[in-house]
Amino acid sequence: MIECIGTHKAKGGDGVNFDRTFWGLVAQEMASCTTIGAVKPADACSQKWGRLRSTFHVVDRVVRYSGIAWSTEHGADITPASEMVWADLVRVSTYYYSLLLITLLQYRHSPPPQGIID
Repeated sequence: MIECIGTHKAKGGDGVNFDRTFWGLVAQEMASCTTIGAVKPADACSQKWGRLRSTFHVVDRVVRYSGIAWSTEHGADITPASEMVWADLVRVSTYYYSLLLITLLQYRHSPPPQGIID
């Protein structure tokens, strides 16, 4: 799917958002090479791309800001020597994610601050 998107990205509209016809083209091309499972509709391809893109952005941020090595060939290449670094990163990330989630849940049940929504 990623290769298909790369090949046809010029047909994707404004370069940021791919329109419905673009995802129809991707779904057709994916149908021609699907050997197991059901053929995926355009909406499923679009949603899958969104998940892949989100995952890429998370990995990209980790690589950029943590100093942890990443390669497309070996991935994170977690070794016994780097396992503790990854364990700490997951622990800290989980902690901050929990704080963010709690904050969002609290915000959801309270009125928005003045000036945010007019």
